[in-house]
This record gives sequence, C-alpha cells and structure tokens, in this order.
Amino acid sequence: MPKKKEGSKVKTKIVDDVVAPIKRSIRDIPLPDSSGGKKQTHRRKTKTSSRLPKDRSKYMLWGIAAVSVLVLIFAIASVFSGATITIKPKQQLVSLNNALSASITSEEETDLRYQPIQISDTASTEVPADGERIVEQKASGSIVIFNNHSSSSQQLIEKTRFETPDGKIYRISEGVTVPGKKVVDGESLPGQLEVTVYADKSGEEYNIGLTDFTIPGFKGDPRYETFSAKSKTAMTGGFIGTKAVIDEESETKAREELQSELKNRLSTELSKRLSSELLIPEGGIFFTFNVVPSTRNTSEKVEIIEKGTIMAITLTQNDIAKAVVSDEKNRIEINNIDNINISLVDSDTYDSVPTENIGILIQGDTHLVWTFDESLLVKDLLGKQKVSLSSILATYESIDSAKAVLRPFWKRSFPTDKDRVTVKIELD
Repeated sequence: MPKKKEGSKVKTKIVDDVVAPIKRSIRDIPLPDSSGGKKQTHRRKTKTSSRLPKDRSKYMLWGIAAVSVLVLIFAIASVFSGATITIKPKQQLVSLNNALSASITSEEETDLRYQPIQISDTASTEVPADGERIVEQKASGSIVIFNNHSSSSQQLIEKTRFETPDGKIYRISEGVTVPGKKVVDGESLPGQLEVTVYADKSGEEYNIGLTDFTIPGFKGDPRYETFSAKSKTAMTGGFIGTKAVIDEESETKAREELQSELKNRLSTELSKRLSSELLIPEGGIFFTFNVVPSTRNTSEKVEIIEKGTIMAITLTQNDIAKAVVSDEKNRIEINNIDNINISLVDSDTYDSVPTENIGILIQGDTHLVWTFDESLLVKDLLGKQKVSLSSILATYESIDSAKAVLRPFWKRSFPTDKDRVTVKIELD
C-alpha cells in the first residue's frame, strides 16, 4: 500500500512538469460579485457609433437655414415686385411750311380753332394840377357779356348799346367777338367776354353800382333772351363841372408811363395763365388802353388812371398737329416745339384780336408724338397675364410697340396694385 501511494505522487509531478503553467494577469482575475460573491465575467462593450444622431441634427439645421433663406428671398421679392412697361408711341418727323386758316369757333370750315385770352388791369398816378376848367366826363366801368345762344361766336359792332333795367345806356367803344357756349364736364357754359363800357351821356347820374344789362339791338330776335351782361365793376367818373386839370403834354407823358407799366404787368400775368399745351403765334398779342375818369381830383393834384387790356390768340399743340397730319381721333404733341415758327399772317393789319378768320403760317422741322392715356393703360394691365400684353395694346392706336419687365423674374402676371406699375416712354 505505501508503495502505491508513492507512485501516484511521482505521476502527478510528471504531469505538472509537462503541462506549462497558465499565465494569469490581473485582467483575468474575476472580481467578487457584491451581490452573491459569484464570479462575474467582464465583457468589453462594443462601441456603437454616436455620429448618426449628430449628422442628422446637422442636416436638419442646414435644411431649416435653406428654407429660411428661400422664405426671405420670396419676402424680399414680394416687397420689390412690380412691372415696368416701356412704350414706344407712334411718331412722325414732318417738315412744315403750311399756311392754315383759323377761326374763333369750331363751326367754321377752317383748319384750326383759336381761342382768345383777355386780361385787364388798371394803373394810376397823381400829377400836380396847373389850372381848372369846366369839364364833362362820361362814367365808365367793366361788364361781362354772356353768350348762351349757341356754340358760335357772336360779333358785336362798335358802339353796341347795353341797357340797365331803369333805361340808362352804356356803349362799347370798339367791336368785339363774344365766344360761343361750350360743354365742360357735361355742363353747358355760356361764352363770356369782359369789356369796358362808357355812359351814353356825361354826368354823375350815370355813376351807378352793379347791375344787369340787356342788348336793345337784339329786340325781336331770340338772341335778346340768350345774350346778357352783368357789371363787374361799378360805373364811375361821370361828372359835369369845374375840375382841376393838367396840360396835354404832361397828361400824355403820364399815360405813356402807366401804359408801359401795364404792359409789363399784363404780360407777366399772361405767362402765368398759359399752359404748356397753349401756343401764341408771333404777332398774336394785342394791347388796348382806355382812359378811366378820375373821381379824386383836387385843386392841387390830378389823378390819371389808365386801364390796359392784353388780348392774345392761342392755339393748342394738338390742334396744330392734327391739322398737319389729318388725324382727328388721337391726341398728338409737338415734341420739339422750339424748332418751329408759328406766326399770324398780316399781323400788322390788326389793331386788336381779329373777329374774322385769320391766317396762320407754320414753318420748320418738327417731331410729332401720338399720346395715350397712361392711367387707363395701367388699369387695363392690372392682374392680367403677361402674354395678354399684345392683345391689350392692340386697342391703343397711338402705341407702336411695347415691352414689359416683371419683377421678380418668375412672375407671369402684372401686379394688381397700380402703384407697382411704371410706364416709361421711349422716343426715337
């Protein structure tokens, strides 16, 4: 028995010598389990990628930024949206050397219609008296004549009478032409003309206030009811008696100075009343002057009063252009009006605005431009598709061609707000 046991030990030793001892590191030593003291194998965690959520957030931020930029672009585009229409109107270059006939009424068989403009004013000064004498003076004042008879003008001859309701007679000193009635904004308005009238007799009894007048010469004629006149100023200056006077030379000099002053004042006022559409032919301005009786004379001073009137023949550019190119339907402007000369034929033969037909001479090279209603065109375009531009323009005879630029570029229709539409005119 003892021998057997020794043999076992020897065998065990040999096995230990043959099998290499297992090397163990601290990593292989199991840690005690705090719950039960059992060995717990330590597993190395597999690294899962954390980049996917980060990339996804990054892409979302880029997407939001891109959408924001697009929204901003559309917002800015809507703010600055609009349309610009460049119009090339119908145009014509014309070399003129035309003698035309003009009348004060459109019913005459003439090429042109002219309209007189009349403005009156007074000026006064005091001159030392050089004596006294018995004088007789007729009262005078301004009246306005109304023609409610027809659209034709009416000529009134020199010394035509105007009668007050109590039978006093006043007269004009020279022939005049009263314009015919006209329609303005659907309303019929009588033609009217301001004139100076003088009492038929001297004396203070003709110094009267504002009143109405009839024209006795029209009695028995329909015009007696349709022609009338009203005072614009009181009738003053009527006098018979002794009055301070000055010598003729001093009075003439004083009146010439007053007339020069009145010419400057009246010319300035005429310029203010003229529009760019109106033209006055060379030789088409006339001045007339009338003595206004004074009521303020003393034994030492004499008041000199002068009434001046400027009368001008006016033509419209549109009427001249239509007479030249024979286009009655459309409105035409003269683009380079300074290049042409318009003159009244035989102007030196007239002392005042002529009452009959007159001759007008037009010379020079001119650029005629047909016009159109810009506001109406814009109204026609609002909200319409761009492709409809040609069909809309086809109704405007005065337009040769046009092109439209819409903003932003992707827009295909015109704005609905007229303030976002700009019209530009392109001339040759």
